[in-house]
Amino acid sequence: MLLLLIGCVSNGDLSVALTTYVEPEAATLEAWASTLGDPRVGVDDRLIPPPGGYRVELIEGEMCAECFRVTVDRRQITVEGGGPLGRLYGAAHALEQLGWRFHHPLDTFQPDRPRLAEPPEGFDVVQEPEVAHRGLHLHTLHPIEGLRDLWMSEEGGGARAAAIVDWVVRQRGNHLQWVALDDISRSPSALAAWRLHTTEVVEAAHARGITVGLGIQLFGSGNLQQAFDLLDEVGEPAEQAAAMDSRLAALSGLGIDAIDLSFGEFFAEEPEKFIASAELAYDRIQAALPGARVSSVIHVGDDLQVTWEGETFPYYFLATRLDRPVVPHIHTVMYYNLFEDAGGAYHHDDFDDHRAWLEGALTRGAPAGYFPESAYWIAFDDSVPNYFPLYLRSRWHDLDQLAERAQGGAGLTDHVLFSSGWEWGYWQTDVSVLRQLWRLEEDPWAPLRRELAPYGEAGGTLADAVAALGDVQHTRLLEGRLTPYIASYDNVMELGFGIGKVAQPQRQLPRELVALDPAAATAFRAQVSDPLALYAAEVNTIAAPLRGLDGADEHRALREIVDGIELAGARASFAVDLLGALDAANAGQDPQPRLASAEVHLDDAREIVARRHADLHDPQGERLLTPFDNLTIYDFGYLYRADRLCFWVRELGQVREAVGEEVGVIPGCSLEIDPP
Repeated sequence: MLLLLIGCVSNGDLSVALTTYVEPEAATLEAWASTLGDPRVGVDDRLIPPPGGYRVELIEGEMCAECFRVTVDRRQITVEGGGPLGRLYGAAHALEQLGWRFHHPLDTFQPDRPRLAEPPEGFDVVQEPEVAHRGLHLHTLHPIEGLRDLWMSEEGGGARAAAIVDWVVRQRGNHLQWVALDDISRSPSALAAWRLHTTEVVEAAHARGITVGLGIQLFGSGNLQQAFDLLDEVGEPAEQAAAMDSRLAALSGLGIDAIDLSFGEFFAEEPEKFIASAELAYDRIQAALPGARVSSVIHVGDDLQVTWEGETFPYYFLATRLDRPVVPHIHTVMYYNLFEDAGGAYHHDDFDDHRAWLEGALTRGAPAGYFPESAYWIAFDDSVPNYFPLYLRSRWHDLDQLAERAQGGAGLTDHVLFSSGWEWGYWQTDVSVLRQLWRLEEDPWAPLRRELAPYGEAGGTLADAVAALGDVQHTRLLEGRLTPYIASYDNVMELGFGIGKVAQPQRQLPRELVALDPAAATAFRAQVSDPLALYAAEVNTIAAPLRGLDGADEHRALREIVDGIELAGARASFAVDLLGALDAANAGQDPQPRLASAEVHLDDAREIVARRHADLHDPQGERLLTPFDNLTIYDFGYLYRADRLCFWVRELGQVREAVGEEVGVIPGCSLEIDPP
């Protein structure tokens, strides 16, 4: 048996002890407890709880490996689990009912006085997952937290990587993957260090019962961000096989369970070459990593169309035509979903082709997965920064609609969430989605409400505010197509617009807006400026009562929400003023009052960002805010642009230039390090 002892005594000297008599689970349980970061949680050989405490006993039960049941008798809590992972899930559930919350891998909420909920939720029933494969994908092509912890093998990275693994378990996930980079193809010393580090991470994951995957790319031609790829050149089959074997040797022997094969973006290979190369890649992956599960990313991009066997469809769907057991993972981007408007993202007005294929595969019982995003870091979310709880609504909407349409047929069994960082509230999406994959509820905001419940009335008020903001964003940004004016773009994206390479939805540029003819200007006000002003007013109305909310300043998670909602209001007001300045200049009026108002909102944003960045979840948060040499093409932490509000400064400079002012260098906000 495994015994988890939760101590609670009146003098505040709380202690938690884990006791085990089952090997090898004892060491795993001790490691799992240590990453909670709570000194009251540890492992020893006591059989009774400290005075006034709880004892949580973990035992083997006759149920599925990931299933668990929790019961309580006074201060004795018993967790039955079908396997090690089920028992860890049950332990996490017991801790949650005692008041713990696991917001961030390195920032666990620790209750002052652990006390069992009355009545405890989810006790006395066998809990089992509704979706079999519940994964988290850390997009380490960007300098997010996972890059240094899971790939760069820095000092102390092993402990942080273990904390990420354990956090996935606490959220009821059973798979973790991240993107491989190409430094291990170029440097033997980098490869050796990486293999040692990765072996430790894989062993930790396997000990807990979760699987590990790596994302790699097939073609160098579509590899724009220094990912690990299999083919620099698309040559003949024998040349391809030799090149693939050479690259895959770096990944063999580590216990990697899965390979997620992607094909880049914006650039396409000939269909025949694609099919033949992808099938060969599957064969060579199996030779190097026998039994590895192989999935393929069905990316978006409606401008890339191919014809294969008499049928025309988006290029990436070629991966669904392979004569190999590769599991297609249908991708969507940003906060768009399978069922609603896509706003022009990657040239798509909707993702109906992706939805239709996935629904068809589920109906046929064919292997298929869903691979949506919880943030789109570059110039959209936390690098701007923006706080978008709309993601929570969209991810729930996908799962709800897929479940509804699967009545009488096969439901979704495979879901991996694309994650681009955890600060600025983006942990909320990861937590909510993994919990929804375990058990989908009718309320899209239920996981967040549960997450904030220990904070009492303030937590409930802020959960309501987040839900209100998400609903307003759905109406205005998604349905109303105002997203381009709240998100941003850098100089590389702007160049891409000129040659038809579009990622996030495209906006009209300041130099275009200031030159609109009267009819077009009137139409733009009706379609964009006036609805955007309504959005700004709605967000600021949500934010107003949160300033000074009793109890909201006592906990980081609550402060983060208040900052996020206030920033959403400042961002919308800033955008409204910029458009107003352009409209005034176009009409021959003075744009300066609106520009001055925009400067005020920029100053407000600077205060909010400074407050938030002094209060990050990550205990080494400074490395997210500063330039540093790393293995991606972005030599700075992923919040560096947000910390400097580079996109706001860029937009203001562009508008000032468009209305005829002399301005200095306007930052590009892409790859360069801005001067102070």
